[in-house]
Amino acid sequence: MAVGRRWLYLFIGLVVFGLAFVGWAEFYTDWLWYCSDAYPVVFWRRLGTQAVLLVVAAPLLYALLALNLRYAARDRAVTAALDDEQEELHRWLDSMVSPAVRWLPPSVALVGGLAATQGWQTWLMALLGEPFGVKDPRYGLDVGFYVYRLGAMQSLLGLFNTLLLALAAVIAMIYAGRRHICFGGGEVTFSRRARGHLLVLGATLMVVRASLLWVRRYQLLVSGVGLFPGAGWADVHVRQPALVLSALLAIAAALTCLWVRRPGRTAKIAWWAIGVHLAVHAVGAGIVPSVAQRLLVRPNEIERETPYMRQAVDFTRRAFGLDRVKVEDAKASGSPSRSELAAQSGTLSNVRVWDHRPLLRTFKQLQEIRQYYDIVDVDSDRYTIDGRARQVLVAAREMNQSQLDDKARSWLNQHLEYTHGYGLVAALAGGSRGDGQPELVSRDLPPRGVPALALSEPRIYFGEVILMPAENNDDPRAMLPGAQTPPKAQADERAERWRRRLNDSTEPDSSDYLLVGTSRDEFDYPETVDGREVQRRTKYAGKAGVPLGGFMRRLLFGVRLHSPELVLTSFAGPRSKVLLHRQITRRCKKVAPFLVWDTAPYPVVVDGRVQWICEGYTMSQSYPYSQIHYEQVATPRGWRWTPTWNYLRNPVKAVVDAYDGTVKLYVVDAEDPLCRTYQRLYPGMLKPASEAPAAVREHFRYPQMLFRTQIDMFGRYHMTEPGQFYASEDLWAPAREFDRELAAQRPQKQLRSTPDLYQPMAPYYIMMGLPGETREQFMLLSAYTPFSQRDKSPRDNMIAYMVGLCDGPRYGELRVYRMPKDRTVYGPLQIEALIDQDETISQLLTLWDKGGSRVIRGHLLTVPVANTLLYVQPLYLEAEQKGLPELKRVVVVHEQRVVLANSFAEALDELFGAGLLAKPEPTTAPANQPDTPAQAGTTSNAVVGAAPLVGASPLVGASPLVGASPLVGAAQREYDAWDDAVRAGDWASAQRHRDELGRLLRQMGQSPGR
Repeated sequence: MAVGRRWLYLFIGLVVFGLAFVGWAEFYTDWLWYCSDAYPVVFWRRLGTQAVLLVVAAPLLYALLALNLRYAARDRAVTAALDDEQEELHRWLDSMVSPAVRWLPPSVALVGGLAATQGWQTWLMALLGEPFGVKDPRYGLDVGFYVYRLGAMQSLLGLFNTLLLALAAVIAMIYAGRRHICFGGGEVTFSRRARGHLLVLGATLMVVRASLLWVRRYQLLVSGVGLFPGAGWADVHVRQPALVLSALLAIAAALTCLWVRRPGRTAKIAWWAIGVHLAVHAVGAGIVPSVAQRLLVRPNEIERETPYMRQAVDFTRRAFGLDRVKVEDAKASGSPSRSELAAQSGTLSNVRVWDHRPLLRTFKQLQEIRQYYDIVDVDSDRYTIDGRARQVLVAAREMNQSQLDDKARSWLNQHLEYTHGYGLVAALAGGSRGDGQPELVSRDLPPRGVPALALSEPRIYFGEVILMPAENNDDPRAMLPGAQTPPKAQADERAERWRRRLNDSTEPDSSDYLLVGTSRDEFDYPETVDGREVQRRTKYAGKAGVPLGGFMRRLLFGVRLHSPELVLTSFAGPRSKVLLHRQITRRCKKVAPFLVWDTAPYPVVVDGRVQWICEGYTMSQSYPYSQIHYEQVATPRGWRWTPTWNYLRNPVKAVVDAYDGTVKLYVVDAEDPLCRTYQRLYPGMLKPASEAPAAVREHFRYPQMLFRTQIDMFGRYHMTEPGQFYASEDLWAPAREFDRELAAQRPQKQLRSTPDLYQPMAPYYIMMGLPGETREQFMLLSAYTPFSQRDKSPRDNMIAYMVGLCDGPRYGELRVYRMPKDRTVYGPLQIEALIDQDETISQLLTLWDKGGSRVIRGHLLTVPVANTLLYVQPLYLEAEQKGLPELKRVVVVHEQRVVLANSFAEALDELFGAGLLAKPEPTTAPANQPDTPAQAGTTSNAVVGAAPLVGASPLVGASPLVGASPLVGAAQREYDAWDDAVRAGDWASAQRHRDELGRLLRQMGQSPGR
C-alpha cells in the first residue's frame, strides 16, 4: 500500500512539474518576444493587472468560503434518534463535510482568482477609462459608464449572486451532515445556529440581488429591441419603476431576514418577504411592461415614442460617426459635354477594368513562378506613375510551405530553408495589353517595375498567409465519441472562420515559425542563368526574432512550439533567432491585444521596402441608445447574421515591415475616447499620425469594414425626423448584384427565384473627382437603392451613393450624393438586366461559353463623372483546363445606351466621340532587359533589387509564357478570325473558328507549361 501510494505521489508530482514547466515556458518565451519584437509595456501591464486581480480576488474568495464553511462545520448538534434511512443520509452528508471544508475554499479561490485575471483588460478600462464627453438623456451619466463599467458591474454582481447561491447550498449540506438540519416527520427542522447562519446568507444574497436590479436600470438604455434601441415609453414608465420597487423589496427582504434571526420570531416572514420580492419582479418587470406596450403604447405609438426615437437616432448616428456625413444633391445633366468629360480625364483613365478575383487567378498563373510561392489576395492602392496618380492592384508573392511537395515538407525545409516570399506583383487597375493580359508595373524574380514600386529589399518574412489545417479539423466537436460528421464547409467559409480566429488567438501557431541566423543559408529565389536554374541563397539580417541562446532557451521554445527538432538541431548557433507571429493580423493582435484587427492587411512600397498596413478598430456593444449592427459571419453551420457592435471606430493604423517585422502604431482618430484610454494605459505605443513618414501616410485607406457598417446603418439613420423614422418611408439599402458564381451551382429553374442569389454589392476603391471638383482622389464608393419595408426587399433604381475619402487632410470624410427625385436613375441590377437583354452581347456570351472556356463577368462599377453616371462591366474569358482569365471586352452603359468595345477607351469613343482618352503606348518590356544589382548586403551571387526598366515607357508588360509553341500562333490566328466573324455578324463562321480555337487551347493545355 505504501509503495503504491509512493508511486501515486511521484506521478502527481511529475504531472504538477510538467504543467508548471509548460506554464513557465509560455511565460518566459512571451516575455522574450515582447522584449525583442514588441512593446514590453503590454506584457508588464497585463502581468501587473493580473497579479493584482489574483491577489485581491483569491484571498477574498478564500476568506468568504473558509469562514462560512468552518463556522458551519464547527460542531455536531445533539438530536433525537433517527430512523435508519435518515441516519444513513446524515452519515453520508457528514462524510462529505471534512473534504469540503479542506479543499473547497482553496480550490474555488484559485479557480476564481485565475478566472478574474482573464478579464484584466475589462477591469483596467473600468478603472481608468477616459470619458466620452457625452451624457445619456435619462440618468445624465457619461457614456463611458456604459461602455467601461456597466458590463464589469453586472459581471461582478452576477458572480457574487451565483457564488452565494452555491455557498448557501453547501452550507445547508454541512449543517445537515452535522445534524443542525434534520429531516423527519415530513418536515425540516433547523437548529438556532443553522437558522441564523442561513438567514444571514439570505440577507446578503438579497442585498446583492437588489444591487443587480438597480444596475439593470441602466441596461435598459443599452439593450432595447424593436423599432429603436434603448429605453422606450414602457421601459421608462413601467419597467424601470418595477425594477426600483423590486430592488427596494429585496432590501426589505434582507432586513426581514436579519430581524427574524432572533429567537422566538418565525422565519416564515422572511420567506414571505422574499416571495413578494420575486413575484413583484416577475410581474412588474416582465408581464406589466408587455401589457402596457400593447394597450397604452401601440394605440398612440408615434406620440408616446417620439422623444425616445429622437434620442435613438441621435445616439446611433454619433456612435457610428454618421453625424459627420455631408449630404448633397447630385446633379444629373444627362449627356455631359466633351469639355466636361475632358476635365475628368484623371477619373476616366483610372476606371478599373480588372476585378480582384480574375486578376488573382491571372497573377497566380503568371507570377507565382514556383509551387511554393503563393499570392493570396489582391489589394487596391494608388501610386504616382509618370507624374500621375494611378490606381494600382497589388499582391505580395509570399512563401507558403504547405504548398511544397509532400516529400519536401520536412522540418528543415519548412523552418530553415523556405523562409520568405519575394517581391510584389502589381498591375494598373485601368490598363490592359492587347492580348487581354494586365498591364504589369511590377513583376518577375528578381522584381522589376516602375520607380514607385522599385524594391531594394523584396524579401517577405512576415505576410498574410494563414497555414490552415485539413478539412474539419478546426471543429473540436468532431473528435467527441459518437459525434456526427459536420457538413463540409465551402472554402471561403473555412478561410473566413480561420481569419476570424486571428483576433482570438494569443498562442503562436506551432507550424508558423522560422529559425534564422543558423549555420545554413536560406533559399532566396530561383533564377535562370545560361539556360540552367540557379538557386540564390541568403541569410536573414533583420531586427525581428528572439535570440535562441543556449540549451535551456531552446528547450523552452521547443516546448512552447511543440517542436523537439528545435531543441536537437545542429544548425542552431549563438546568433540564431526564432521568428514568431509572422501572420500580420496575429502579430498585430499580439502586439496590441486591446484592439480588434482587420483580417485583410494590404502591402505598400515605401522607400524600397514592403510594408503591411493593418487596420485597428475599437468597438463596443454597450453604447446607450445605439442600434446594434448585424454582420454575416461564417460559422461551422454556414453563414449566419450575428450581432457585432453598436459603436465602431478605426483610430489606429499598424505599419508592419515585411522584412524585419517592426510594428509601428499610428493614431488617425485622436477623438476616439477608447483610443485615448489605450494611450493612457500603454504610454509610448500609439503615436500621432503626424509622426508617420509622409510616404506611409500617402497609402492610408478608409477601411472597408467600417465603411460597410456605416453604409448599413445610414440606410435607416439618414432619417432624422421621428415621424419619418417611425414610418420608415425612406429606407435605403446597399445596391444588389446577382451572384453568378453561386448561381452556377443551382439548377436553372431556381435561378431567378432564389433570394440569396442577390447579394449586396461590396464597396470598392476608385480614383475619381468628386462632383464639382476636377482633381481625382482615392476613395471608397457604394451605391444605395430604395428599400421596401412591406416585402422586405430593395427596389433596384439608384437613390444615392456614399463615398469615403482616403487622401491627405480629407481622410475620413464621408459624403452622400442623392439622385434627383424627378427622374429614375437606373441601379446596378437594372443595368445588368439591360446588358443581359442586349442581343449582340447575349449572342457573344453564349458563343464564348462553349468549347472548353467560360465567361467571367466582372463586378459592375458605378462611376460618377461630369454630373452623370457611367456603368462599367469588364468581360473576361478563361479556359476551363488552365484558368488564365483574359480581358476581352468592356461594357459601358450610359443613359440606357449599352456599348460593347475592346477597351474602355473605345467604348467612350463610341459613346461621346473619338479621342476622349489618349490610347496607351505599347508597354511590353524589351527582351533581355538588364537588371541593376541592388544592395549586395546578405545575398550570395544574387540580384535583389528592382531597378526601373529602361525604355520609352516605364510600365512593364506581362512575361511571355515559357515554352510557347507554334500552337500559340495558330490559336492567335483562329482568335482573330473568330473576332472578325463576330463583328461581321457571321455566327456560323464564328462558331467554326471558335471550335478550332477551343481544340488548340485544349492541345496547349496538355503541353508542359510554366
